[in-house]
Amino acid sequence: ITNAAFRPSSTATTIHHNLIVQNTGELWVNRMGEISFTDDSGNPSSELGSQFGLTIREDYCDSSNTEVLIYNGGRMEIGQQEGIIGGVNTNIENIAIVSIEAGGTLTIGNNGRVILDQGSKILVKSGGILKVESGGILRALRGGLIAVQEGGQLIINQGANIDLWWNDFGYNGEIIEGSSIKIENGGELITNGEFNYSGSGFFQFDAGNILTANGPFKFEGTGQHNRFIRINAKAALNIGSGTIDLKKGMIEYQTDSKIVIEDGGQGIFKQIDFEGIHPDRQNTAIHAISANKVDVFYSSFNDFDTGIEVSEMNQATDIFTLSSASFNQCFIGIFSEYCKELNIGAYFYPRDELDYASQAMQLRNTEWVNFSGAISNYPKGLPAVFILNNNSDAIAHGLSGFEYTTFDMTGDITNNDVGIEVFEDSKADIIANSGASINNNQVGIFAEGNNVFANVILNPSSEVRDNNVGISIEKGMTYTQPSGVARDYGVITMTCSKLLDNMVGIRGEELTLNIDACVNSGQTAADCNYNQTSASHFRNPQFGTLFAICYDVNNVSELMQIDATGNYWEGYFSNGTYWQGQPSAIGLPSCGIQIGMPLTPSVCGLNPFNDNNFTSAAPSNCGVVQVPDDVIVKTDFTSGGGDVTCLYVNENGEKAIMNQKYAEANYLYANENYDQAAVEYEKLAKISDAVKATYCAPCQHYIEVARSRTLYVQDGNDSQGLVSAETDSGISVGKKSSSLESNEEEMKIHIFPNPTNGILNVQTEMANATVRILDIRGQILLTQKGNDFKINTSAWASGMYFVEITNEESGEVVKRKIVVQQ
Repeated sequence: ITNAAFRPSSTATTIHHNLIVQNTGELWVNRMGEISFTDDSGNPSSELGSQFGLTIREDYCDSSNTEVLIYNGGRMEIGQQEGIIGGVNTNIENIAIVSIEAGGTLTIGNNGRVILDQGSKILVKSGGILKVESGGILRALRGGLIAVQEGGQLIINQGANIDLWWNDFGYNGEIIEGSSIKIENGGELITNGEFNYSGSGFFQFDAGNILTANGPFKFEGTGQHNRFIRINAKAALNIGSGTIDLKKGMIEYQTDSKIVIEDGGQGIFKQIDFEGIHPDRQNTAIHAISANKVDVFYSSFNDFDTGIEVSEMNQATDIFTLSSASFNQCFIGIFSEYCKELNIGAYFYPRDELDYASQAMQLRNTEWVNFSGAISNYPKGLPAVFILNNNSDAIAHGLSGFEYTTFDMTGDITNNDVGIEVFEDSKADIIANSGASINNNQVGIFAEGNNVFANVILNPSSEVRDNNVGISIEKGMTYTQPSGVARDYGVITMTCSKLLDNMVGIRGEELTLNIDACVNSGQTAADCNYNQTSASHFRNPQFGTLFAICYDVNNVSELMQIDATGNYWEGYFSNGTYWQGQPSAIGLPSCGIQIGMPLTPSVCGLNPFNDNNFTSAAPSNCGVVQVPDDVIVKTDFTSGGGDVTCLYVNENGEKAIMNQKYAEANYLYANENYDQAAVEYEKLAKISDAVKATYCAPCQHYIEVARSRTLYVQDGNDSQGLVSAETDSGISVGKKSSSLESNEEEMKIHIFPNPTNGILNVQTEMANATVRILDIRGQILLTQKGNDFKINTSAWASGMYFVEITNEESGEVVKRKIVVQQ
């Protein structure tokens, strides 16, 4: 068929010989009992609701294969809805069905088009093939359906165009499901590289579907909130050992459904809304088993039984990274088992404040977790973060040398019943780094029970604050590892950190307090310069207890003094700089330090600390950071090797000391100057992985923390594009400026969409406001007055920007952060 003369022509309802439609030729399936060209008289009786059928199958005579090829300007239209004839709406509603049976192939070649109209279908049956080549267009309109049935195949080649237009819509009083491609039980989708997708329709996968991806299963949707995949009840979208790479779309899950990545496979998800509908449906967004890579960026997991379940990612080359993710209304946000390292930058919110079954993370036999973001409002019943490990069990699953879990956090754990729990027969190190906070929990860190071994390290600018109990470790013990190395547990180390306003700050038995500010600053007590000391700050509320520690001694004289020089102590009943007992009218301990001894009553009023030298005021920052012992500072620049320094080449090409730059950024961040802090962190974060690998562990730590405070994205050239990680993209962040904290509700500010690539709406109920937009360098891009702003960002470069809204009457300022993604 080589022209569009629109001469009526009819044939049988079956094609069983090769047919080519090209050069503007058109094949229409829209008349009863025939296939034909069509013209203005194509439906002279204006039949309504007619259904037309066409079958493509093997040759009747010799059973040879049949191919219908639509290419080079050719077009096939299946069905016709409300046709316009001579400018008059004829109300034609032709619904057509094309069946591709055994031996039949419908191929859409370059510049060919196959179009389904409302309610029409292509059924790919057993032995049938529907193929879309590069440059070909398969388009479904107004509820059109392509169903790949058992034994059928849909082949989508690289560069093909899949247009699925219209989401669910109302028609004649009914809800019509949007256009879709459905892979049924036993049907197979074969993809050969990245293809082009457009529209608001979707792919749907039934239980028993077969996905064969030769190269990545990769395509991009039309918007993060637009459904482009649905996984039907009891179905799995199983990529196996291949790669799934999805961007900008919504994935809808029905009962007991999941995406599965296994056996070295990779999952890459950017700007995806994972929608579980409701967690009672027992679905899991991503189930990774022995996967090589799970990388999630700017995505949300909503209403799941389990957001991500990951197991046996236990190789040094395995990568698990979440950046700016959120978990909302999930029973369990992340469940991990037998994994080596997880990098989790995410915000977690429980299913319901009255539901006692929610957890942010269950970490079982997981060696190392780097956490940034926030975990908040997990109520009674289960801890927000649950840590359990068993050494022999982990080794049996490939974690060679696994001894304990390290939970390394720069994020916030706030307003939970229990923030972090280390379960029985488990060992863990909890490390709170710069900016981390464990605040307003009933118990911040809980490590009690049989054979619980835990250490807590509070690094500069971290804090444990306003908890009922800040840190509770049942007992300090020494554990001998299978390697024969003895390791002490029950050690709490504090360096320029804060233990403030807890009813009980630290509770436990036979604990070791490593809180000597001089020693932890790299000095000695004898020669300590208190102006160069990274002091910790201790305070408790009235009738609170700073330390409630039981020592296994029989009398006070056997209680050894604890080196605690160089810190700052304050409280309602402080005398000098350390705590002393005061009579209590209501029988509660009125001192900050309560030392209990099993054979005598609890003793309050002791000064067990060797703290005759102290800072004269509460430390306002942690600007003094000493170089760790295993870093040798040299005057000559060294870029690699064993005795590597923490020197690096700065933006001016000059030699600079890494730990000084790190300290400057920490100071800015601790004082909530996030704009400038991001600029300073960037100078370390952009050091490439290749260069980072040449540094020793402390230097690498500086770089990792800097990256955790930026959005670190590495491209193929091992260079980084960076913006601040404090992004407000519809996800609550743990840090707010004081003005935002106190006045945002009153000012009622709405900023949307965020991220954006077009019109940004900034609305406030203030009568008189000024809005300013600044880039990450602090340069003002625009200033406007009013209370309802529409700002065109289409010409802006991708990255982080800052919105400042000023109440001109009160002078109060609210700062928000937005992301532009072009």
